[in-house]
Amino acid sequence: PAPVIGMPGCETRCGDMIVPYPFGMGSSYCYLPGFNLTCDWLSDPPRLLLGDGTLQVAEDIGYPSDATLAVVYAGNIQTDGNGHGRLGGGLGDGGPYALPPAGNQLVLVGCNVRATLRSGNLTLSSCSSFCHDGRTSYMKSGKSSLLCSGMGCCQAPIVVNREVGAGGKLVPITSYDVELESFGRNRSDGRRWPARVFVAKKGWFTTWSASKQLSSDLRAAVDMEVPFWLNWEVVDGDATGDTDQLQRSKECPRDAAGGICKSNHTRCTRGDRGGYLCFCKQGYQGNAYITNGCQDIDECKHAEFQINRCYGQCTNTDGAFQCRCPQGTHGDPYMPGGCFSLLTDSCSRLCGNVSVPYPFGIGSHKCYLPGFNLTCDTSYNAARLMLGTLQVVDISLHNSTVRVINNNRVHGIYGGVASVNVIDFGISHADSVPYSLSTRNELIVIGCGVQAGLSSAGNNRAILSSCSSFCSSNKSRAYDARSSPNIDDNGEYCYGNGCCQARITMSRDGMPSEFWIDWMDSNSVWDEALPHSYALIAEGGWFNKHWVYSQLSRSLSTKYLAPRLEVQIVLDWEILQLQPINSHAPANVSWHHQYAMCPGICRSKNSLCKPRIRGYSCHCSDGYDGNPYTVDGCKGSRRKQFKGTSAVVGAVVAAAGVVLLFLLGLLIMKKLKYERAKMLKRKFFQQNHGQLLQQFVSQSAGIAERMIMTLEELEKATHCFDNDLIVGGGGHGIVYKGILSNQHIVAIKKPKNVVRMEINEFINEKDQNHCLGRTGCG
Repeated sequence: PAPVIGMPGCETRCGDMIVPYPFGMGSSYCYLPGFNLTCDWLSDPPRLLLGDGTLQVAEDIGYPSDATLAVVYAGNIQTDGNGHGRLGGGLGDGGPYALPPAGNQLVLVGCNVRATLRSGNLTLSSCSSFCHDGRTSYMKSGKSSLLCSGMGCCQAPIVVNREVGAGGKLVPITSYDVELESFGRNRSDGRRWPARVFVAKKGWFTTWSASKQLSSDLRAAVDMEVPFWLNWEVVDGDATGDTDQLQRSKECPRDAAGGICKSNHTRCTRGDRGGYLCFCKQGYQGNAYITNGCQDIDECKHAEFQINRCYGQCTNTDGAFQCRCPQGTHGDPYMPGGCFSLLTDSCSRLCGNVSVPYPFGIGSHKCYLPGFNLTCDTSYNAARLMLGTLQVVDISLHNSTVRVINNNRVHGIYGGVASVNVIDFGISHADSVPYSLSTRNELIVIGCGVQAGLSSAGNNRAILSSCSSFCSSNKSRAYDARSSPNIDDNGEYCYGNGCCQARITMSRDGMPSEFWIDWMDSNSVWDEALPHSYALIAEGGWFNKHWVYSQLSRSLSTKYLAPRLEVQIVLDWEILQLQPINSHAPANVSWHHQYAMCPGICRSKNSLCKPRIRGYSCHCSDGYDGNPYTVDGCKGSRRKQFKGTSAVVGAVVAAAGVVLLFLLGLLIMKKLKYERAKMLKRKFFQQNHGQLLQQFVSQSAGIAERMIMTLEELEKATHCFDNDLIVGGGGHGIVYKGILSNQHIVAIKKPKNVVRMEINEFINEKDQNHCLGRTGCG
């Protein structure tokens, strides 16, 4: 149902401001006595005014649960010639408002003057301001702190907000008078530099803007907005009582509230000044001053209202909720991943799509080594493997790492308040925890004028990482990563301008214990107008400033509530042992030696034990892959076998290729040789007038003359042209007796000198003087 804010028929808004009952505007029916407000609709935007109109409500009232109102007035408190003044606003005596001591202070700027805040004869606060040579000097160049210590300005807390009247009755203080008193020999300084006095929110004067505005011209009337806090209570005729009664009990009498707390499911308490305050009970929210104003909270949809976070199956009830493990699972539903499936004797090694190798395990203690127990959260559509509140996405036995996602709220500075606390990774920081922050991570800071650091546990408290982020002085103090001047367009790196990154060194004491982020200028601590700054730890390479900045801006829902962001982190792990680590053991010691160093840890025969920072880790020997923490877990590497087989096959193929290329080369050479001989034969046949010789032979009747013989055959027939076989000669050649292989005797004529132009004569020449038997003369 829609929340009930005000009385029926009453206006509940002034511009963007919500006006919940007991506050109201218009008719007296719309508010309780003293809670009337007015809306200045002529202003842009409209202003919600309190009292006589000189006080403006600065922040949305919302549901009246904290009984605090943020208001603003203009300028300093005006005083007359006698130094008397009054905090304006038309807040009369006996009203519902008072200055809370914890949130406000008295501020005085001037020379040789004292300011006192009174209520009648009761002093609420006082301080004095002195000057050298009649000049204010609270603004000194080069000073980072603007806290006043009495030289030119002073500050003092308001220590009282109620008094005891006649008969022991508590009287609420709502009337505040200011007195200024000059002292010293030169009273004219008060006229040259008039004192200015404020009742302001604690830390307001130390902000950069207020101090600069006041120091620009002390004599000028500056129309500045001065914020302060008001507490309020519902006061009626029975709202006062003796102090002994209030000390005994802060609860309201059963019927003393006179019908103030009108909603069901409410509780009534006494205020600090004897009035009444109404609140919705746990499990409800809304306006306790209105009928049916307190509505049930659906804690299942709004987990921020759960005192103990439910990670199982959540069922909303009236004013509460039920948390159980889903059907088919058991465990602790209030622990992240506390609900897991019922396991048989065999251990489950899969959760969602993530493998769970030993020494990690789910369920029975037999499934894991001490400290390595995980849970499988089946309440999600896809089951998640959990290490505490961290979601595990990968486990590496080779690197001894676990990659996780941390979705806790990021550390930061919100509204000027610094954060120094114990870092929460969702797992214990005890010495028995086998995890440590990997050096694969980095520290990231986003903001302007901030610094952050990370410290280790133990007695040394070593600094593991630290970096600072600055912004240009001539730009807005709010950092926008989308307009970053860095040269890289991908947004992967930060070098100190608007954001910074720093590597994380190795810790010898397990998980880091302390994480801090703070302003570099101490004045920023009090400046709630400064933009939010953040610091986080993430795996190296994960950070992209454009994406992270957009996610942080989108997820920030309230002014003081840190946004949530899923950040990827790497954790190192090792097997912790009680015996000391032998860091000097040689790397090539035998398996039996290694096994003796890590008894019961490296269970596979083909494994090696290596010392770590606080314990040991196991690894398969060269040539083996698998899980060294299980028996026979390290087996022959398929990758290496495949590599060896590939090498043999490759060698055979290479050898066959060489032989094939060799044979192909021989074939080509033989072919080239044949073609070359054929070409030369054709060339010489033409050069030696082979056609004429063929014509001559074809016209001859003798057998020998029709024969064309090779040079080898001629040399054989003449015994290489032996001189003993010369039978004659002609003008162009010598005639030899030749005996062929078939025993025919022929005359063979060899030219004396081969001259190309005499070839024809040599062919046609016939020697008539020599005759060789039956073959005739030739």
